[in-house]
Amino acid sequence: MSIFSITLFGIHIAPSWYGLMYALGFIAGYLIIRSRKIFSDADLDSLVLFVFLGVILGGRLGYVIFYEPSYFLAHPGEIIKMWR
Repeated sequence: MSIFSITLFGIHIAPSWYGLMYALGFIAGYLIIRSRKIFSDADLDSLVLFVFLGVILGGRLGYVIFYEPSYFLAHPGEIIKMWR
């Protein structure tokens, strides 16, 4: 379920509502933590990177485990293909 769909230079772009909410959550979290000066700038950048990677990898792992485990057990190479 996408918000809109557009093709630019042969690349199809169709952002979804949950993707938008993830992006807004990352931006809001970054701005809140930065405003409270809990971490140095370098530590905050590292934290954001690790949280982003954790969300992406954890989301994919959750999809593999909860939605189609039998398919991915039969085709383990498909696990890393997040665009499908």
